[in-house]
Amino acid sequence: MQQAVGDGGRAVPSLRASQSRLMADSFCVHRIIEDPEWCLIAVPPLTELCLQHIVQNFTNNPVLDRLPPEDQRKVLARLPTGLPLTVTANLISDEGYWKRCCTERWQVCDISNHGGSWKRMFLERHLENILKCFVPNTTDPDRVLELIPLCRDYVRKLEVDQFLPPVKEDEKEETDDLSDSGSDLGFGEVYIHHYDLGALVPALPLLEELHLTYGVKDCGMNFEWNLFNFTYQDCCNLAAAVKMCHNLKVFKLTRSNVDDDRTRLLVRSLLDHPSLVELDLSHNLIGDKGAQAVSKLLNHSKLEILHLCNNQIRDEGAQALAQALAKNCTLTSLNLRLNHVEDKGGEAMGCALLTNTTLKSLHLGGNRLAEPTAVLFSQVLTQNSTLTCINFSCNPIGPDSLCSFCCTQPRLPAPPNHHPKHAPGLCASCELLGHHKRPAAYYRQCARLQTVDELVTIKAPTADSTSSFSKCDADIAGGSPVTFRLGYRRKQHQLQAPMQAGSIPLSMGHVWVCARLMGGWEEEAGE
Repeated sequence: MQQAVGDGGRAVPSLRASQSRLMADSFCVHRIIEDPEWCLIAVPPLTELCLQHIVQNFTNNPVLDRLPPEDQRKVLARLPTGLPLTVTANLISDEGYWKRCCTERWQVCDISNHGGSWKRMFLERHLENILKCFVPNTTDPDRVLELIPLCRDYVRKLEVDQFLPPVKEDEKEETDDLSDSGSDLGFGEVYIHHYDLGALVPALPLLEELHLTYGVKDCGMNFEWNLFNFTYQDCCNLAAAVKMCHNLKVFKLTRSNVDDDRTRLLVRSLLDHPSLVELDLSHNLIGDKGAQAVSKLLNHSKLEILHLCNNQIRDEGAQALAQALAKNCTLTSLNLRLNHVEDKGGEAMGCALLTNTTLKSLHLGGNRLAEPTAVLFSQVLTQNSTLTCINFSCNPIGPDSLCSFCCTQPRLPAPPNHHPKHAPGLCASCELLGHHKRPAAYYRQCARLQTVDELVTIKAPTADSTSSFSKCDADIAGGSPVTFRLGYRRKQHQLQAPMQAGSIPLSMGHVWVCARLMGGWEEEAGE
């Protein structure tokens, strides 16, 4: 009902109707539509906010050790891998965090080379990268020294395959760009010293392996011979550093142009070293005088492995090494491949092995050895019971040397499965002949055996359409295995046979070795 107000008689709505419309409007304004993703907890818990704050300010306030174990795991999973080592190295030991640091920085990560520890791998490789990129007179030395207190308890192995030279201020004098000889470009005249390890290596008490190469990788068109100089000052610095590293077990200095003078300097610092067991000076310029210096080291150290591969050692150096080897009682492996030992040095090695009782592996491949060395080593193999692996590959040892080893025993009976194509027959000295399908490929195998109760199986040469080799295997019951690597042209063949009394010379093309066997035999010829 409407009522008249005043003189105009104008009607106004009643109070009840106004209240009804107001309530209807209020219902429309505050209507709530259902949201399936809506949650009553609109604010994160306080603990979550605290963890986020810790992660964001970890560099300034690393309070990891004050947190409960569960919260520590949450923080470590969220920490960025780019935090300074001054913060993380001595605080974080979680392998999961260091695994993330390694995999995000390097594509290839093999922790088996670092004791199975991700943290050790990161610290070792980080230090290696710093050393590889260090430029003398340009890089601040404190960049290396400040890492010592952070990684001294973890670094056990360093592999540095590059040392950068200092930046030259003066331009190089004009030279013949077409020349490829070191002397034409001033090799040996321009001395560029590299980073001195004297302050770093002695400060790493757990360092056991040190692998170094003085040179520059990926130099491209900026190649110069003096980039690969291992200067005398570098050698002096390195010798002093190695001498102070008392826990060093493995020292490798390869592809660094180490000559006789530098070898003598290094050896002088390694004499009577308390821990060194492996020395690798491969791919250098070591001659006879350097080999003579190394021979002195053999009996004044605990060396077990010595690598002198691809140097310039001749017969005099080999004779010096052999003389030391005859008296040595620790060395088990000697690698002299790709030198110039020749027969005088080879015979000296053979004579030394007649008395040596510790050497197990000897590599004389590519040393221009011929029949005289082979003849002597056949005697060595009949007397030396320690040597288990010998390599004469890439030597001009021909079949003529077999004449000295013809078996004087009666003719052995033909094997039951004798195949005339692969084993035409046995000569009076039990010589087994075999040939390949190709007329040019001819192989010869001579076995000197004695009849005993033990069974020896010698497989005759078999044809192989994809190789110029015939396969010869010798097996015997009992005894320790002997491995022979045979090389013909660019190929190699491996023969494994147990050590026994007697001898078996084996000739394949121009390669010949002797294995000691004893026992009856039977042949298995294959198609």
